[in-house]
Amino acid sequence: MGAAFEQLLRRAGVAVLVPEGIESMCCATPWTSKGYAQGHEVMEARVLNRVRAAQPAGGRLPVISDASSCTEGFEHILGQAGFQVIDVLGFTAEHLLHRLPAGRKIQSLTLHPTCSSTQMGLNDQLVQIAQAVSHTVQVPKTGDVVALPGTGACCIRS
Repeated sequence: MGAAFEQLLRRAGVAVLVPEGIESMCCATPWTSKGYAQGHEVMEARVLNRVRAAQPAGGRLPVISDASSCTEGFEHILGQAGFQVIDVLGFTAEHLLHRLPAGRKIQSLTLHPTCSSTQMGLNDQLVQIAQAVSHTVQVPKTGDVVALPGTGACCIRS
């Protein structure tokens, strides 16, 4: 978990449980996307074991993914095992913003929604978070986002 997110959690008075060895865990997407099934299986087992070990007795805490590009991979691994995976954008918008004191806003902020945040429907939450810290939030228009032929990827049209 990133230091900035940890600081945000503390300021909002929200406690989280961080699994031991989190620095060696991964969503396994790099292995999946390259066709390395064995690497994916090793990482899947590691993630499941560590998340299960971190759960309180008799409880099941949701898992927060602090990188939108990894949330889908964690959802695939952990969702099948009955865990709820929440992206950091959704968690921040839903559980933290209303708990944080209003701070000084910056004048302007321009966002570049990622392919991951777009595909998971998180851009409204990204904008909500940005509006909490900036007077003006600029986002590329939908018409400016194009699919790259043959890749399934998207990019902002320049």
